[in-house]
Amino acid sequence: MSSSRSPGKSHSKDDHHLLSAKTQDKVFLRNSAGDRPKSPASPDKLPLSPPPARADPANAGKIILREPARRDGYPVNQLVALCPPLDKNSTYCNLLQCTDFSSTGVVAELDGRLVAFTSGYIPPAQPDALFIWQVAVHSDYRDQGLGKKMIRHLLERKSCASVQYLRTTITKSNRPSWGLFQSLAKTLNSEILSQVYFDSERHFGGEHESEYMVVVGPLKR
Repeated sequence: MSSSRSPGKSHSKDDHHLLSAKTQDKVFLRNSAGDRPKSPASPDKLPLSPPPARADPANAGKIILREPARRDGYPVNQLVALCPPLDKNSTYCNLLQCTDFSSTGVVAELDGRLVAFTSGYIPPAQPDALFIWQVAVHSDYRDQGLGKKMIRHLLERKSCASVQYLRTTITKSNRPSWGLFQSLAKTLNSEILSQVYFDSERHFGGEHESEYMVVVGPLKR
């Protein structure tokens, strides 16, 4: 995902006019990679993250979810590039996501190779919301619920203890990940609401599709 804002206890006027996602079933997330099963990727085709000082042999062959670290910035940049239509940010941006925003990010790692990454942040003006920026899953590891697992993993962290809403922005034409948030809403017994947030003409000069704000919450977990 590439940008989203979040609802707090004090909602803006616009928040009261959000449309139910049930009427927006053709709206799909712009920033998450879709889920299509493929044969496992050759290890040399996956971004390699330099190992920590001590690797746990008990994790061999397992996908491990963990907080990103500085060493993950460049591999994350490579992974996102393999997951169109995600926006490819600069390596510097990914380094900041893996350091300053590490408490709201998740790396999925298999034997030292990055197979998925989720970035997010808690907007200062809305401390009860988590904005999901991007969910990148390598094409060979989709259709395993990995995106959902990463976001659930985030919600279990102390840094997200006060989070009551998930937010992201979506475009109508990008289909791959709507199921992810629909599934999350169902699992968390929460409502999904949406409305145009960044208008194509007004905010993008007609060079980009309108972005819909999607809100899941309040979360029941």
